[in-house]
Amino acid sequence: MPDFNPIKCALYTPGHNVHYIQAKVYREAKKYPATVELISTTQVRVKTRRQDQVLYNHNATELYMQALAALNGEINYAPNSHLLYILHEQASKSVKEAWLMASLSEKPMGDCKSQEEVWPVEELLTLEGED
Repeated sequence: MPDFNPIKCALYTPGHNVHYIQAKVYREAKKYPATVELISTTQVRVKTRRQDQVLYNHNATELYMQALAALNGEINYAPNSHLLYILHEQASKSVKEAWLMASLSEKPMGDCKSQEEVWPVEELLTLEGED
């Protein structure tokens, strides 16, 4: 069985974490109002007026819980970027609301990897010594 540990996941591949550059590049992507239904610990069904699709996320249960708590039920999906946007109220005086972004994948994902697995310290030390 795959090892999905989203708490320590350091991957930015589809279905894992959203990188800030990805978020910036796709911020103007066409989005559609969506609903989210939990299928399994790694699958959600995303429904929009254009689609009804089962997609993968390394922490689908948490994603579903976030969707249940969406401010005014506001959830949007951008199919071209495979990003789900969930509006949340913030406890900050300067920022009243914020969008949680989640990466979805059309295919089952590989295991989550920790920072140490993605960038092993031994390799970084070896690279540091090379000139």
